[in-house]
Parts: sequence; structure tokens; C-alpha cells
Amino acid sequence: MPNIDINIKEGDSLLNYLVLSENNNLESQYIKDLLFRKNIVNTYKDLLNQYKTTNDKDYKREINKQIKDIKKEIKDLRVNIEKGKVKKLLSDYISRHGFKGLSGKLLEMAASGNPQEYFRELNMFDETEKKESKKEKEHRLKSYADMEKKLNNIKEIESGNTFEWGIEFPEILDESGNFTGFDLIIGNPPYIQLQKDGGRLADLYNGRYQTLDRTGDIYCLFYEQGMNLLKQNGYLAYITSNKWMRAGYGEKLRQYLTNKNPLLLVDLGPGVFKAAVDTNIIIIQNGRNKNELMGTKINELSNLTNDYIKNNAAPMPNVNNGAWFIGGVQEYSLKEKIESIGVPLKDWDVKIYFGIKTGFNEAFIIDSAKKEEILNNCESGEERTLTELLIKPILRGRDIDRYSYKWANRWIIVIHAGWTNNNNTDKKNPEDFFNESYPSLYEYLSNYKENAKKRDDKGDYWWELRHCAYYAEFEKEKIAWQRITQQFNFNIISKNMYVLDSMVFLTGQNLYYIMGCLNSKLIDFYIKSYVHQLADTGFLLSNQYVEKIPIPKIQEEDQQPIIDLVDKIIQAKADNPDADTSGFERQIDGLVCKLYSLTEDEIELVEKRGYNG
Repeated sequence: MPNIDINIKEGDSLLNYLVLSENNNLESQYIKDLLFRKNIVNTYKDLLNQYKTTNDKDYKREINKQIKDIKKEIKDLRVNIEKGKVKKLLSDYISRHGFKGLSGKLLEMAASGNPQEYFRELNMFDETEKKESKKEKEHRLKSYADMEKKLNNIKEIESGNTFEWGIEFPEILDESGNFTGFDLIIGNPPYIQLQKDGGRLADLYNGRYQTLDRTGDIYCLFYEQGMNLLKQNGYLAYITSNKWMRAGYGEKLRQYLTNKNPLLLVDLGPGVFKAAVDTNIIIIQNGRNKNELMGTKINELSNLTNDYIKNNAAPMPNVNNGAWFIGGVQEYSLKEKIESIGVPLKDWDVKIYFGIKTGFNEAFIIDSAKKEEILNNCESGEERTLTELLIKPILRGRDIDRYSYKWANRWIIVIHAGWTNNNNTDKKNPEDFFNESYPSLYEYLSNYKENAKKRDDKGDYWWELRHCAYYAEFEKEKIAWQRITQQFNFNIISKNMYVLDSMVFLTGQNLYYIMGCLNSKLIDFYIKSYVHQLADTGFLLSNQYVEKIPIPKIQEEDQQPIIDLVDKIIQAKADNPDADTSGFERQIDGLVCKLYSLTEDEIELVEKRGYNG
């Protein structure tokens, strides 16, 4: 603490160019040789020691100035190395393509500036004047890409934003200049989506980290960088969002961590910390995986103690790049059994889609009274008939229950992208065509014209919905469910009934059998073992999760007992929405357990967990 001023460092801790390791890389060795030949690192270490042992403020200021000079010398060294690489690339290109007369000028330009400037001197981008083979063209474009990358590296180093760990912490360089690493790293990395700002961060770190997924979050990269900076058998302890445990973008991080030695995972439930995301704490050792990972869930901050964790943590055996969930050996064994017997829904004859998105529900979702008003204002029977074809019944997420739904007399105006151009055969002005052909509907939607124009999710014109390749699927019988829900409720939706984008739906074969399985206690248990929970708002049950659910593929005649029970439940709910169908549902639970050959102990485990049913 007395030297906190010099111990606090600034810079992009994910971006560094001085590779000081024992990898026998010629470039690394060259840098280390220079640093030690000039005695730079030892001088730096001595200065740091003097700074921390003196109370003389004037002397500290002088030392700090010398330290800054050393850092600049090291940075200049690294910049010159990068410039040398650019010169080498350009020299090779010139030699290969015969620009000897320009070589002196171009080699000067290679040291700085925009690569396009001197590549234009080589006429690299005028495709019309080039007579080159496919191989030559590939070489030209690759040369440009390589040079541009090297010049960007120079800009980043010169900007001062990079963070050279081996220089900022010379205490952890050994006598040979190798970066030996930290004993312990503790942190709370930032949460920033890599695809934000057009993927700027993803582009910046692309190729540097194994864990990078363009749809992911920057905290995943901090896990990898943290492990890179540890000495052998050192420890890393982070608190981050827990989404990496189950999300698709976390697959690369999960795979990376299985090659280390994770020791403890504490999944913190909603509200434990007042954060925008659910979090977890993990402790990992930089060593070979000994398969000793323990995990526990904590729902109250008062339980975040050594004693509670010690008494409640359970083994997490054989974690891999699949979803990580916290449970005992029995739970893991049952999960593996379900996966070994069932076939993922993505391998069935079914397709999964998001519900319809309007971009402006206030205009395109109407009630029955407004629908009748629009139809009654039609000028002819033909207009009324054609207009009615564009207005479809729709369900919202709140309308869905298990095995039933309660339609709230809501309708959606479905004028999909391409509809106007396909029907406007006389090539009239598109808006005039819509107004003349459907005056009543046009008059209604015109009330929302300005806002409808501003939305992102629109078709070719403001009165159209977004481009979507599966409008026809809404007309089919389907299984639908809410994307974010506290309880998994799957239900058969009749033909021609649309569902809003708060839901997901599935079309295809064997729907009644699949739905019976999906609504069972056993599948509820399985889903909760790998789907992501969004704080206290519920579970995220989108396409990527449902398509992984393993359902046993059996002959249609063997599906019939479950189908018959599903029919009975649906009929009972249709007659009386409040009908008690728990008896039928328990029978389905029993049949589903048989499909997966569950033992009595396994059935008891599912029952004890207190899932739906």
C-alpha cells in the first residue's frame, strides 16, 4: 500500500506483444537477449527496489522518470521489430513481382503510414489492369492483409494502450528473462459483448485467444489471459457472469478450462449480488486436470462461507465443453444416461423457429373489436374477404399453459416482406397500390405510419413485417413454449394460430409424443441441468437449448400410450381449463421414466428434486 502509486498499472491487459516465455521462439529470444545484453531488466528491477525502499519524494520522482525512459526504450524496441517485419514482407513482395525500381521508396514507406498508400504505388488494387494467376492474386491479397495487420500492431504499441506484463512486473522475470508468472490472480473482469460496436473488440482480439467467440463476452478472454499469466500450479480466482457455464458462446471457454485444473465452482443465485447478471466464483489451478472439481449453489449471501461451501459442495465429474451444471454424482450419472438413450430434437424430423416479430406491436397487434371495425369499414365484400386473410389469431407468451392455452382475442396483421411487390402486378406506386386495394386496412395502419417507418424489423415498406423464410410454418400445427419462463410449459397449438416472438415453436412429425415427453418431470430435470437462468426472471429456453433435448426414438405404435394420455389431457383442458389432469400427467411421467430405463433410485432422485408435475 505505501507504493500503491507505482503498483497500479494502466493499459489493455488483453493486448501485449512482448512474449517473454520459454517457447524458444526466435523473436522472443531476440527480445530477451537485447533486454539482458543492455541490462535493461536488471536496471529496472533495481530502480523499483529503490523506489519502494525510499521515502524521499524527490528521489521517487527521479526514479519514476528513469522507469518511464526504460519503458519507452522497450516499446521502441518492439515497434522496430514490427517495422522490420513489414519491411521484410514488402521486400519479399517487391522481389517476387519485379518492382525493383521502386524498392527504395517503398521500403521507406513501409516503416509507417497506411499500407494502402504504398500498395497503390504497386498498383495492387487495380483489378482491371492485372494479368495474374489465381495463385498470384492470392499472394497479393495475403501480402496486403499481413502487412496491414503488422502496421495495426505498430499503431497499437505506439498508442501506449498495450500492457506488457513482463515489463510492468519485472519482479516475475527470472534470471534468464523468462516470464515465470504469478502465484495467484484474483479478479472481477468486465462484461462487454464482443460483437458490440460492429464486432470491434472481436476483431481486435481475433487470433489471440482460443476462447474467443464473436457472439460471446470479453470476460471469457480474461479467463484465458489469467491462466497465461500464472506460474505452473498457480491459482486463479474470478467472479464473473455464470452464463459461460451453459451458453453456446461459452463452449470454447469450457473446453479450455477442462485442460486446466478447476477446483471449485460456486454458482450464485439471483439477488446474491446486486448485479445486472447472475454470477459465479471459480477457483482454477494452472496444471493438469485432476478431475477434482467441486460445485455448489448459493442463494443467500450469508451462505457464502467456507463452512457452507465445504458442507454443501458436490463433485462435478468429467466436465467437458458441454454445459456445466452443479449436482452430485447421481445427477451427473442420470444426465449422461438421458443423453445416451435419447436422440437430440435437432436430429428428429422437426424444425424449431422463433415466434413472429412485428417491431411495433401497438400497430400490428389488435383486439377483436378493432378487427371488426377494420372489416366493417371495407368498401366491398371482396375487400373484406381479402383483408380478413391478412389478419391472423395470435398467442402471447402469457397465454400459454401446459397442455392448454387461453386465447385473449388478439390478432396480428400479417403483411410479410415481399407481399406488396408480389401482388402489385401493375407496377403502381407501392403505397398507392396498398391504399387502393385495401383502403380500410391502409387507413388503420396510417395512424402509425411514422413510427412504423422508424422500426428496424420491417419489410420492404413500412406496412410490411420483416423478411422471414418460415411464415408458412405458422399455419401448421405446432408445439409452442415461452422463451423466458419460470416453468417449462409446452403445448400443442392449432393450425393457423400464430405465436408472438416471446415464444418459440416446433413443427414436424410425432408432435403429441414429443410434447408428452417435454412436459414430463424427467425432461424438466434434464433441461434445468443445462439451460441458462436469467436472474429471477426465469430460464432461457430458446432454440439452441431445446434442440439438444434427447427424446427416445421409438416406433409409432410404442408412442401411442403417451399420445393417448396427451389427448385426454388436452380434451379435459378444452372442456374445463381448470381441470385436474395430474393423474394423467403422473402416468406420462412413469412411461417416460421407462423409456429411459430409470431405476427406482433415479426415479426417487427426480421426484426429490421437486420439479414440475
